[in-house]
Amino acid sequence: MKKLILVVASVAAVACSGTASPQLITEQIAGHSVTHPAAWTAVPGPSALSGGGLIPAFYLTNTPLSVQPCPEQTSQSFIGCAPPIASLPAGAVLVTVSSAGNLDEPLPPLIEAGAPTDAWPGPCRSIGGERQLSSVLEGVIVSACLRGPGLDANDAAVRAMIASMNIAR
Repeated sequence: MKKLILVVASVAAVACSGTASPQLITEQIAGHSVTHPAAWTAVPGPSALSGGGLIPAFYLTNTPLSVQPCPEQTSQSFIGCAPPIASLPAGAVLVTVSSAGNLDEPLPPLIEAGAPTDAWPGPCRSIGGERQLSSVLEGVIVSACLRGPGLDANDAAVRAMIASMNIAR
């Protein structure tokens, strides 16, 4: 009987709001506790390089990825790792979480959002993203690239995921 009531309540909530809230899960990923939509998959980032550089610890996404090794640092400047996807499909989310060393933001974290441009860090524009979000919190950089449809819902899901992060120290 309890299951039936839960299903009816869920259907009623969807009918009243017009949209369904995504089912959420909480995972421990690379030392971070993260709550995110169950439709997103955690994908490990590439192996760390000697000499440093901003290397993704992990990705959260609702689309298949192909993570390639990062190029070795050959000079003082590190060009970064290749994106794990050539083109972001419609409705896709790609969240990249990287260690930021000593960078820190007060809580709640500041989240910047906008259309990706060449001035924004990361490959969002080059892979077809329509909105990018970026945040630095507790020594972690979170960058999300979104493509519509569903930009506002995915934007809200990324913001909730960032707010949920508990960084292990």
